Amino acid sequence: MILFKYRSIEFPNNDETFSENFLRDVKCLLFDQIWFSSLKALNDPFEGVFKFDRSISKMMKGFKKDLDTNKIERAKDNYLQLLKDNSGILSLTTDNQNLLMWSHYTNNQKGYCIEYDFEEEKFLYANKIKNNKNDISLKKVLYSDNYVRTNILNNDYQLIFGNKSRCWSYEKEFRFISKNIGLHKFQNGCLKAIYLGADCDFVNETLISSIAYLKGAKVYKAKLFKDKFKLYFLPYDLDALNKNINCKNFVQQAININLENN
Repeated sequence: MILFKYRSIEFPNNDETFSENFLRDVKCLLFDQIWFSSLKALNDPFEGVFKFDRSISKMMKGFKKDLDTNKIERAKDNYLQLLKDNSGILSLTTDNQNLLMWSHYTNNQKGYCIEYDFEEEKFLYANKIKNNKNDISLKKVLYSDNYVRTNILNNDYQLIFGNKSRCWSYEKEFRFISKNIGLHKFQNGCLKAIYLGADCDFVNETLISSIAYLKGAKVYKAKLFKDKFKLYFLPYDLDALNKNINCKNFVQQAININLENN
């Protein structure tokens, strides 16, 4: 499935050429890694909210009078809170031309957008062993005006991670949900293309393009139409770039790493 990830580029406050966060991100591109965030780190304060549907509890109470449904609900609530605190979320989108997301998530076109071909089985542990499918799953985000409802019989805990306010619907979001927060490895070849923002700094885009060349991915540069609110993308000549600067040497020097040992 083709999905996109928008990334911003922070500029260093010192004499360094690249910021620490940007260097971390380009190393992830280079070594087939991606970050799964905690719910608390996401930009929506309503992440993971839910409401108990107590009609099921009342129905079960009718069948068994001595059933302590309040205790079961508290246990379910504690379990869901524990999952919310420990689960990792990778937010992606099907749209790489959304002007709002280019503004919000790429520092006003100074960043870039990554194209991946992702499925659950494309993710690997750092030791190259395939994840169990229960460990990472893909979910399409649903948008509504109300909190998602759960009950004491509902085992789909991922439901609470994939429901957002309708005002976010423009993001067309898909989410990978993991039982772990932090870096996750994925199979080589999932990185398909990188789209550079219209105002991406020349040195930054040279580093990104050089890494794309090494990974066998394509690069495009965003341009603004002169007569309508829309972007178009021009292909980058990566072969010409490599002839001019030697992409491997440039990457090694830029991020101070020896690629022969990785």
